Amino acid sequence: MRNPRSTKRQREQDRVERANRKKQRREDRSTAVADEDAEVAVLHQDEILDQLAELHAAYAAGTVGLEDFETARAELTSRIQVD
Repeated sequence: MRNPRSTKRQREQDRVERANRKKQRREDRSTAVADEDAEVAVLHQDEILDQLAELHAAYAAGTVGLEDFETARAELTSRIQVD
């Protein structure tokens, strides 16, 4: 006769191992997504800084008024992420 405790113990160990593998897969996926998001954020930050430079150049050239400049600058600087 088989020892019922040993099979129950084995099933429990298998269940724990599956749960650990699933947890590891989730962590790996979330890390990969976070890395991609950070890379995209850097690109967006560069674009925002380029737009801010263009805005300053347009204001210096006189093609943008003070109110429009301040409004656009406030919007762009609010999108910049500071770590």
